Amino acid sequence: MELIMSLCLAVSSLGISDSAKKTACDHMPYIVEQSEKAELDPTLILSMMYVESRFKKNVVSRSGACGLMQLIPKWNREKINGKLVRHSCKKIMEPRRNIRLGIVALKRWLKVTGSLDRALCGYNAGNVCRKKIKYPSKFGYVKAVKRTQRTIVKRLAKPK
Repeated sequence: MELIMSLCLAVSSLGISDSAKKTACDHMPYIVEQSEKAELDPTLILSMMYVESRFKKNVVSRSGACGLMQLIPKWNREKINGKLVRHSCKKIMEPRRNIRLGIVALKRWLKVTGSLDRALCGYNAGNVCRKKIKYPSKFGYVKAVKRTQRTIVKRLAKPK
């Protein structure tokens, strides 16, 4: 519980709206639970959410990416009762589904690429990041996520 409260405080200091703070903090227990289940640092997931949507749960990008983790419906399917289901943008915007599918997508990219930088790049830009981008650490999205993660980690480390 202390981690959840600390993460809420850290995220709240990122300069986001009150409604975005509420969204982030309301879903923080689930973010932490799903991050830990996937063996990922919750500060990484929070950083991705911040860069992707600024914690606005109903946002849709020009490319059709939806929700907190900015998922594109055609690439985010899941097995339900043994059947592969594609969700609409409206369904993908449901915060818990969005968080879970976003983490699954990042884990899939990590497995395929073997590198966090390439996985983040792939999450954002797709297959071009597998080999064509020579230095994924220099890719704007990767730098933004890592910069945000450093900020969150620094805020967590500050004494209360």
